Amino acid sequence: MLQSDLFESLAGRRFDVVLFNPPFVKGVPKDDADRAWRSVDVAERFAAQLERHLKPGGFALVLLSTFGAASHFLQELSARGFALAVFAERKFFNEKLTIYKVTHD
Repeated sequence: MLQSDLFESLAGRRFDVVLFNPPFVKGVPKDDADRAWRSVDVAERFAAQLERHLKPGGFALVLLSTFGAASHFLQELSARGFALAVFAERKFFNEKLTIYKVTHD
């Protein structure tokens, strides 16, 4: 089994597809379990590292929620030249989940 903090343990590896369900809430996690929900810098680090890990023609599918800071995540990706398109959406009683397809020229 391979464990990695984002792409940290994947130096030199490139992928056709990257699936990512990031922590939705921007903030300091209280403990290891809370890291599934909160992060201070995951959007910035993911956006900065993604291009190096995509094969030509590759893309990422990123799941974001209205519960958290989705707009911040999208801004970080856009600022690094990624194109964003809604791949799928699902509305719930108090939340909407959106999967974005993230590509780079």
